[in-house]
Amino acid sequence: MIRFYHVTKRYDNRWPALQDISLRVDKGEMAFLTGPTGAGKSTLLKLVFGAERADEGQILVAGWDIARLKRKSFPFLRRNIGVVFQDYKLIPRRSVFDNVGLALRVSGVPAREIARRVDGILAGVGLLNKRDNLPIHLSGGEQQRIAIARALVHEPTILLADEPTGNLDPKTSWSIIDLFKDANARGTTVLIATHNREIVTSAHRRVIALETGHVVQGGEPE
Repeated sequence: MIRFYHVTKRYDNRWPALQDISLRVDKGEMAFLTGPTGAGKSTLLKLVFGAERADEGQILVAGWDIARLKRKSFPFLRRNIGVVFQDYKLIPRRSVFDNVGLALRVSGVPAREIARRVDGILAGVGLLNKRDNLPIHLSGGEQQRIAIARALVHEPTILLADEPTGNLDPKTSWSIIDLFKDANARGTTVLIATHNREIVTSAHRRVIALETGHVVQGGEPE
């Protein structure tokens, strides 16, 4: 599902953010991406999503060769990927309901089905009562949960999450991990970048560890 072959990514010709990375995440797998700040976790997720381009190597995502993918084809790839960004990327002038349902509307899902699915996922993240609010009226933790709901609502083939529990209390964090597990049980491939050692240890899933831009553990499934 996700394949990296000797991938290197540099910013401004500096020391590589990722250097000669090779790894594999199989279809239907749920894995954690760990490592200290600056290890390259966010960069790796951006490469999968196509938000950044590799300088060297090959990246395959759901059969697509990212380096050869034309710009006009990226929307087709991204419709199959749910992404939780660290900075949320919510649309300020749109309600919670509209933010979460945007991908469904773009895909032509009927309004009644959009309402059913959006309300269902908002209930899942505990924010159905905020459906008509604007993002500015939400706390940081609430905005994070809305971003998670938006990533899950269209039942993506792949889910990428960058520190999805970073602003959440332990109870809420575990409820979010349970949502990810549920999505994974339905067939979604899940890759989560996190510093949360307790979640990583307790979830009993594969750990891909990065240090200074290198994979030091778990690059291949056992």
